[in-house]
Amino acid sequence: MSDDKPYGFMDTSFKAAGELEGIRQLVERFYTYMDSESQAASLRDMHAQDLTQAKQRLTDFLCGWMGGPKRYQEKYGSIQIPGFHRQFDITQKEAEAWYDCMCLAIDDQDYEPAFVVYLKKQLRFPIEMIVKAQRQ
Repeated sequence: MSDDKPYGFMDTSFKAAGELEGIRQLVERFYTYMDSESQAASLRDMHAQDLTQAKQRLTDFLCGWMGGPKRYQEKYGSIQIPGFHRQFDITQKEAEAWYDCMCLAIDDQDYEPAFVVYLKKQLRFPIEMIVKAQRQ
C-alpha cells in the first residue's frame, strides 16, 4: 500500500490499481468478460457494438473514482451515476452480471490481495445506487 495510507485516501487506490495503464488493463479485461460471459448477454446488449467509447469512458471514470486524475469530469463534465444509468433498464440481474465481470477482471490483475477485497467491496456501492434508482 502506498505510504501506509489506507486505500481510498487521496490517490492510494489509483496507484494500487497501476495508475492509468493499470486501469486500462482492468477495463479491457472487464469488457472481454462482458463479451464472453453468458450471464452478461443482456448487459452487453445495452452497449454499442464498438466498445471503444465505453472503454474510454469507464477508464476515465475509474481514474477519478480511484483518486487519480479527474479525466471523466475534464472531458464530459460531472456524472451522477444513478441518473446517468436511468436511460438503461438495469435490473439486479444486469447489476450482478456487471459486478461479476468486474470481479473476474480484478482477479486477473496483479493487485495486492487487500486491494482486491477493498475494491470489490467499494464497487458494490455504485451498483446498489443504480439498481435502487431504477426502482424509483
